[in-house]
Amino acid sequence: MKRVEKNKQIRTKIIEAARTLFIQQSYSNTTIRQILKKTGITTGSLYHFFKNKESILRQITEDYLIDTDKIIRSFMKEYDPMVHYILIIYIQLKLIDSNPNLADIWQHTYSLWSITEMVCTKSAKWNKMMFGKYNQSLSDDDWYARSMAINSLIHYITIEKINRGEIPIKNRVHLLMYLVSSLFNTPFNQIESAIAKAEKIISKNSLQLYGVNIKL
Repeated sequence: MKRVEKNKQIRTKIIEAARTLFIQQSYSNTTIRQILKKTGITTGSLYHFFKNKESILRQITEDYLIDTDKIIRSFMKEYDPMVHYILIIYIQLKLIDSNPNLADIWQHTYSLWSITEMVCTKSAKWNKMMFGKYNQSLSDDDWYARSMAINSLIHYITIEKINRGEIPIKNRVHLLMYLVSSLFNTPFNQIESAIAKAEKIISKNSLQLYGVNIKL
């Protein structure tokens, strides 16, 4: 086997093992030693690809963003950027609601700067692509800052869910979408109809991702 292919397989093995452990017992309670035991690889091999547990979570988060984007596009017969955005939020909140370990993963995702920066950078690019027609004068820094504001709210919503958990998911989605509309100048009168379209898609589909089955 060529070295490049072998390295790819080892790297994938680490990611999949860590993701399974994070989902089963939370990011907080998972150690590098447990990941090594599950993969059967040496410490040196793991640190060749990832410098710490945080860097593994960063890659898992990046993969999640790509994978859920593909799933959402498969749900939609006609593409609508606002509906797409709502589905991104709904899926994330549904995952957080479904399992406290997933909520713990997302809390760390938004607490660790290397991961937050990656999420905000990707969000800024996607938001510009989705809502650029409403915001011709925004600079890249503007897109980044506004995307950070939205992700900050998602972070606090996640913390609320973990510690109090009394805000219904529909209320959280509406709150986030009104912030999105305000920051990206999208028409307020389109929000409710877009949420209704997203909820119709949600009612007809279920999500299977990384061994987690969720009725949307």
